Amino acid sequence: MPKKRKNRPVHQVIQYPYTIEGQKEYILNEITVKPRVAFTELFEKVPTRISLIFNFLAILEMLANGLLSIQVGEGFNNFWVMRPEAVPSVN
Repeated sequence: MPKKRKNRPVHQVIQYPYTIEGQKEYILNEITVKPRVAFTELFEKVPTRISLIFNFLAILEMLANGLLSIQVGEGFNNFWVMRPEAVPSVN
């Protein structure tokens, strides 16, 4: 029996210094200061893979909730996030 305990996988939980809510606030602040922010600009201050993931998840959630819009350019990772544009009313 002791051998089974030795071979059990060990899972380590890492607490990252990011949250989806925190990144949403950060992104909203950025698009308040500038009307349009490049996706790559959002993680230049903390260029880690995990910060990229949290920013991307925050952007997806904000898009789903109508809190921002994106403009897609040509090429890889070439898009901008911005405040949602006013929807013209139909008369």
